[in-house]
Amino acid sequence: LFSCSYWDLERSRIIGGKVRHLVVITDNCPGQNKNLCVLKFLMWVVEAGYADKVTLLFLIKGHTKNICDRLFNQLKLGARDLNIWDEIDLDAALKDRNAVSIDVQRIDESTAWRWKRFKDGLDGFYMDTPDGQTEPNHIFTFGNDSRGPTYYHRQKFRDEEPIAFNLFPTRNSKRISKGYSAEQRATSLKSLYDDLPVIRAPGLSAIKQVTMYKCFLPNAPDDKKYFYPK
Repeated sequence: LFSCSYWDLERSRIIGGKVRHLVVITDNCPGQNKNLCVLKFLMWVVEAGYADKVTLLFLIKGHTKNICDRLFNQLKLGARDLNIWDEIDLDAALKDRNAVSIDVQRIDESTAWRWKRFKDGLDGFYMDTPDGQTEPNHIFTFGNDSRGPTYYHRQKFRDEEPIAFNLFPTRNSKRISKGYSAEQRATSLKSLYDDLPVIRAPGLSAIKQVTMYKCFLPNAPDDKKYFYPK
């Protein structure tokens, strides 16, 4: 998620440039969007100097159909009523009827290095918020507090009084950046992406491999059995 977000900001010339106000709108999915890592990422966008202010808006439950949601069904158009046995079949199905709007590209060695472990880097610079402070709220604002660039504000609804929280590491924190000078912190934040470790390809778990071997191999065409090793 964060590598894709970084690339989009880079493509939009926000990363490498600067905007006055960036607005991010998303749904309430905690696994992908409504979590501490997203807050830290947007805090980093501000503190690294790519935006003066960032507003993160979570749509109200029941009203979260973004334009991007329709792309999931669009991807499935070519896959309906097909037997998909390997990545070649999958790529062909995703491209079928979608050649104009979808460009399927597989990650290879030439691009794998761009997938970075943002959580590892962001956790070194920002504190976690106490439990229960993220999920109920719908509005988060970064970069509009005179006390410092690591403060953000949260609101459940627009007409409520914003509540501030400082993500800067405390004295007792074990964050690696705790003892950094202002200059060290600024330099490290700017080079964060380049310094992040690369995410390893997850592959299949052992139980998934066994399931595929037992359930899929007996039914696979002869030219597709290679995809289901023992």
